[in-house]
Amino acid sequence: MRVLIVHDKPAGGGGIRRHVEDAAGLLRGAGHEASLLRLTSLDDGAAAREDAVFPQTFDPVSGRRHRSALRRIVTGTDPDVIHVHAGFTSLSAVLLRDLATHRPTVGQFHDVGSFCYLGTRRFMSRDELCGRRVGIGCWRTGCYRPADPVSTLRAAARSIVRADLLSAWRQLPRVVVPSGYLRDVAALHGFRHQQLRVVPNFCLPASLHTSAAIPR
Repeated sequence: MRVLIVHDKPAGGGGIRRHVEDAAGLLRGAGHEASLLRLTSLDDGAAAREDAVFPQTFDPVSGRRHRSALRRIVTGTDPDVIHVHAGFTSLSAVLLRDLATHRPTVGQFHDVGSFCYLGTRRFMSRDELCGRRVGIGCWRTGCYRPADPVSTLRAAARSIVRADLLSAWRQLPRVVVPSGYLRDVAALHGFRHQQLRVVPNFCLPASLHTSAAIPR
């Protein structure tokens, strides 16, 4: 099986990067082909370290501009499955929908950042878990309040784009989350229970870490 793994974490980029590398290594060890495609600004020297890199996109305009280039990558790798690890502010809804149209595509959320403008799911930044969907209510209650009018306009535009991104993710046939809590948060945001799968994060013993064996 050929798997194209799409992510946005640099080498040494923390737990998500380690998860991606170890998962790719385990797939390769089991005889599958796993290719990494990192979403990046392309100005950080990543091309020398990655299997492949691709420009970060967010809004529909940038997504449409890079659609043909991404299709060429997908055609060249010819994956049986595409596995997208969040990249929620790095992969335009236009491109996510395009991927899912041409290949079976699985999404994976690693944290609550996709479901909260502040990335915390804590109401008013207090020790109170938020129980509402991200959206207009965040503005109305004052939980999300940019500092000035210019920031407010930019944030409003980004919130519209983020809503479209969530819509694109809801259209994926399968979405993986690491915990029951994140499954419930996703369900609150309109994801179908039968669409969601809880797969706890694994931790390999130090002797089995695969990152060193993954080609750069």
